[in-house]
Amino acid sequence: MVSPKIKGIIFGKLHQDLGHVGMFEVGNDIWFIDSEKKYWYFRYHDDGLLWLRKSYFENFFTLFSLSIDEFLPLICEWFETNKNLKVSDTEQFGFVPTELLNRIVGED
Repeated sequence: MVSPKIKGIIFGKLHQDLGHVGMFEVGNDIWFIDSEKKYWYFRYHDDGLLWLRKSYFENFFTLFSLSIDEFLPLICEWFETNKNLKVSDTEQFGFVPTELLNRIVGED
């Protein structure tokens, strides 16, 4: 269980780090990508499944000494609150080809 004070700090840091990330609709998915860096953070499917970039969030949450089981509920709560999208389940994955990210953000 994370204290409300620590949770507030985590949410503030997530907002600071991810507030600039663009939303790109592709079919039934919404990708959350830093288009300048070609770096994705989330992929949200319209059935509520949220994929997240595991390596980024594992590194992010080492600052708070939280394991993946401890931080997944926090990510879901932050995402639902800030993106106004309901999360039904989560998955983690890492590699997305740069060519795919270029197509998503509209660059060839």
